Amino acid sequence: MFAYIPCETDGCTHPAVTGSPCCLLHAPDPEKTKRDLLEVLEKTRSLHSSTLTGAEIRDRDFTGCRFSACNLSRNLFINCDFSGSYIQLSFFDFSKFLHCTFQDINIKYGVFAGSEFSSCSFADSDIFHTNFLGISARNCAFDDSDLYYSTFIQSQLEFVSYTDCNLNRVDFSSSRRNNVNFKYSNYEEAVFTRD
Repeated sequence: MFAYIPCETDGCTHPAVTGSPCCLLHAPDPEKTKRDLLEVLEKTRSLHSSTLTGAEIRDRDFTGCRFSACNLSRNLFINCDFSGSYIQLSFFDFSKFLHCTFQDINIKYGVFAGSEFSSCSFADSDIFHTNFLGISARNCAFDDSDLYYSTFIQSQLEFVSYTDCNLNRVDFSSSRRNNVNFKYSNYEEAVFTRD
């Protein structure tokens, strides 16, 4: 798991960015701090036990990258491509994803709770035991994906497609669904209500 190292600024409770003693808000040069960590990812195609929160990340190619035990919470991702990536035990909670692609991705124990997704695709992916609790998703697709044991509890889903998906033990209880498509999926194996 990532190590929580607090920002060294007095009274700040935000985590420090990996490679910096400060959070992004208190870094002397926030853009350079963000860029330095993203350059490591671009060179190695891998992040392990790393932290970057509160950043705007735009037009980045993360295809084939590995994210393991990372804290990438509360970020804004715009037009980023995560296709073919591997995410394990990593946190993207309370983030916003606009026009992002997650095609052919492998996620195990990911956390996207409280995040917003607009015009994103998770098609052709393996997404196991992943937390989408309380997300807001609009114009998104999970088509041809295996979502085994993932949770969408209390999520707001609008114009979201789950065509030809494995929904075994996927929890949609207390979710709001408008124009959600489960065609060819085993939705009878999913949970929609709690007693």
